[in-house]
Amino acid sequence: MLRSSTKAPNPPRFVNQIMRTQMAQAIVITSTNLGIFNALDQDSFSSKEDVAKKCGIQIRAAELVLNALAGMGLLEKKVETYRNLEEAQHYLRSDSPLYMGKFIDLRPKLAESWLNLGAVLKSGVPHSEVNKEDKAEEFFPELAAALFPINFAYAQNLSDVLGIESRREKTRVLDLACGSAVWSIPMAQANKNVKVDALDFPAVLERTTKAYVGKNNVSDQYSYLAGNWTDIKLDGQSYDVVVLGHILHSEGMERSKELLRYVFHALKPGGTIAIAEFLVDDSRTQPAAAAVFGLNMYLLTTQGCVFSYRELKEILLDTGFANVRQLEKQKEDADLVLADR
Repeated sequence: MLRSSTKAPNPPRFVNQIMRTQMAQAIVITSTNLGIFNALDQDSFSSKEDVAKKCGIQIRAAELVLNALAGMGLLEKKVETYRNLEEAQHYLRSDSPLYMGKFIDLRPKLAESWLNLGAVLKSGVPHSEVNKEDKAEEFFPELAAALFPINFAYAQNLSDVLGIESRREKTRVLDLACGSAVWSIPMAQANKNVKVDALDFPAVLERTTKAYVGKNNVSDQYSYLAGNWTDIKLDGQSYDVVVLGHILHSEGMERSKELLRYVFHALKPGGTIAIAEFLVDDSRTQPAAAAVFGLNMYLLTTQGCVFSYRELKEILLDTGFANVRQLEKQKEDADLVLADR
């Protein structure tokens, strides 16, 4: 027991903030499922009574949740009315092409793994080895669809950086472990000269990749390579761009080195590899989201890991790549690293 004369430390602000993140997540999930963002618009304000009626909830409840969402930066409140801010309008309305509903629906399933964190830390055995082919074909189609709206803006930026729109010659792109093809679709949309080979497990291609390629009207620019990359032989020096969109962390250190050699062989001289990853700094503690993601890999994969930029650069240079560079850091969502053959 603390003595009455003991001076209290500063309040536990960091701990308190972290513990409250579960509340914020529950508010967003519930609001999305109830259609609260659908009941609002970015161009006009609505009352709590209107929202309550449209969503089938109590007026007092509507006021509380709307105030919370406004406080979280998703809505704007003006007097006693509310409207969606840009992020809510584009990502949380179900009629938006970038609706994050699949990602939101997936959160409770991913949370199950984290409930077993203590047991995994003691045993060293992953809760679910999603990198294994039998599990991957079950897990990744759903995950790939969920991640499309999150990565699309970054993928458009990548296409701009690579100067895809201005290319006049045929440009061959390999989207390896393509998922929803989010990293290559903006390239195909930007230039009809782009031809993409999308490589992933058969279930991912059939259930997710082809659907998103079709929805984005670029089907005639795509061909498909079904299987694990370790089993697919590529022609040497045949691609202008190879994209590895969030794949290295699930492969682990040694298989990532093997994969980068595989890509180096497939790239034309002067071709570019583009890597999307969650990179930690040299202390391996920042940004916090990337450090936490390292634990996520420990929970869900056999040898999965996170890389620092220094580590990744050294591996790329050792493989034979040159001109390794990091695009401007994308806050906590992703880092993009480029290198040339």
